[in-house]
Amino acid sequence: MAESEKLFGGISEEQLNWKLTEDSWSIGECINHLVITHRLYYPGMNKAVLSKNNDGSGSFPFYHTFGAKMILKYVDPKEKRKSKTFKIFKPEQKYITNSRYA
Repeated sequence: MAESEKLFGGISEEQLNWKLTEDSWSIGECINHLVITHRLYYPGMNKAVLSKNNDGSGSFPFYHTFGAKMILKYVDPKEKRKSKTFKIFKPEQKYITNSRYA
């Protein structure tokens, strides 16, 4: 949280909501997308970390499903093709205020 505040805390709402094109996401929408994704994935990741299979070494068995492997492929920074996200991961609102993430 401190790192995101450091990076984005000083930008104006106009900057937070600026879009290169009408169909692209603003910085605020990207942050909102990351918050939504975190909410959906964190409980499962936390459960895996705290599971009985975790020996405390920081290493534990982890396997990607086929769908997860496909998502990782499409979000890889080297990937040149654009892809759309699933509806569940889309930003909750179009206009983001600075106070939304405070």
